[in-house]
Amino acid sequence: MEEPTHIREIFEPIINSKKIKYEVLDKLFFSNLLFDVEEVSLFFSVESILKQFYNPNIIEIVNSCENEYKFFLSSELLNLAAHYRHYFWSRFEITSNIFFFYASKINSRAKKLNFHYRDKYYEKRFNNLEYNNLNNNILTNLNLANMLSDYLPHIYVVDTGDIEPSNNKAPDLMNFIFSNNLIDMQEIIYDKTNIITLKSDNSKLIDKDNIYQYLLRSSKSKNNTSISMNLFTTIFSIVGSTS
Repeated sequence: MEEPTHIREIFEPIINSKKIKYEVLDKLFFSNLLFDVEEVSLFFSVESILKQFYNPNIIEIVNSCENEYKFFLSSELLNLAAHYRHYFWSRFEITSNIFFFYASKINSRAKKLNFHYRDKYYEKRFNNLEYNNLNNNILTNLNLANMLSDYLPHIYVVDTGDIEPSNNKAPDLMNFIFSNNLIDMQEIIYDKTNIITLKSDNSKLIDKDNIYQYLLRSSKSKNNTSISMNLFTTIFSIVGSTS
């Protein structure tokens, strides 16, 4: 198989893999009875969307094509928003508020508590010069997407700075967080809030009923679903996640 000769041949499949097929979404959402909902809020983890960009096997190609993909990402993020907005309207006639959230700085507070907090993640995003071109391009595109979103109704690009990205959920709306990040799983404790993993055909909808089953899917331990959700963040903190 020939290697891709154009940067779009590398990036486009990565972004498109985060556009979950409608038939897969149908299996997730039709069983959750969205028919009586008029509006939803969708939160997308930029970290989860772009994580594959940091593969060492493609960074050399990325660096050699610095200008070729200069504004590619901003348009693809907005296309991603269009994909999900069309799904909810075409299937359920539900309007959507769409948020892309990310942190542009190191979480210094967490680092003081745990010196090795997210070491591998921060190394590639802030310290490793090999990824400098990619990181600068991503920030440029996120800023551009933020400016463009001013002209698109109910689409927002949110930089949380040095605070771990979190979601300001609307208590009167159904909220879906699209993320593969374990840290975001803590949001499940809030009412009307579910997680959708961005794993193409293997994407899952995670709610209060199956969160422990999902987290223990690779464990030999028995799934104890009797644990109160009120204790979830405490348990999560004890177990820990430095990814």
